[in-house]
Amino acid sequence: MKNRKFLCAAVVMAIMLAGCSSEKENVEKETVSVEETDAVESSVEDTEEADIAEDDAEESSVAEENFEGSEDESEVSTESEEASSEESSEASQEINKDNGEAENGDSADQDSKDFFSSLEGTYEYSGCTLDGKDGELVIKEDESSDDITIDDYIDGDESYYRFLAYSSNCDKVENGRAYLKYPESVYDNGEAVFTYYIFEKTGSGINVYFSNFSFDDAELIYTAE
Repeated sequence: MKNRKFLCAAVVMAIMLAGCSSEKENVEKETVSVEETDAVESSVEDTEEADIAEDDAEESSVAEENFEGSEDESEVSTESEEASSEESSEASQEINKDNGEAENGDSADQDSKDFFSSLEGTYEYSGCTLDGKDGELVIKEDESSDDITIDDYIDGDESYYRFLAYSSNCDKVENGRAYLKYPESVYDNGEAVFTYYIFEKTGSGINVYFSNFSFDDAELIYTAE
């Protein structure tokens, strides 16, 4: 009888121990499952954060590229504007220069015409320092060209002249003097050899200066009255 009770007690104890072991295993399984779930969620979160960080990096890179592109475009635009401004300025300067030269040329022509028109007539000179010869200086209006001719005939012979010039050959008029650049010889290729004359008004006539080289080197060769 005692053995039977003891056996029953042992069976009950075994069942209780088995139940406790089963509960413990279930708890351990639940704990492992929760830990695995947490690990999975953490991995997912890490992956999402990595993806977000990568996306942010890509967006930042694109933004930098766009900014750099914008800077390049801005620099190109600025260079283009500067080039356009320089071209416009140069073109304007060229136009002004051309206009200025044209105006100066027209002014010089009119000044020389006015100068020689006021001296129209026939003048005589003697003992030109270039050759010792006498001659006539004839200044008159040329009807065919609307210009003034300035002709120097040696010994008064129209077939033997020192020069046959026009007021349009005059470079400038200053301080009662007309500076005339005379084409002494003209070649077939258009090149010319020039001599330099200065005509100066005097109280009784005209002083004529001459040089083969420049106006600065010109010396008095005769006074025509």
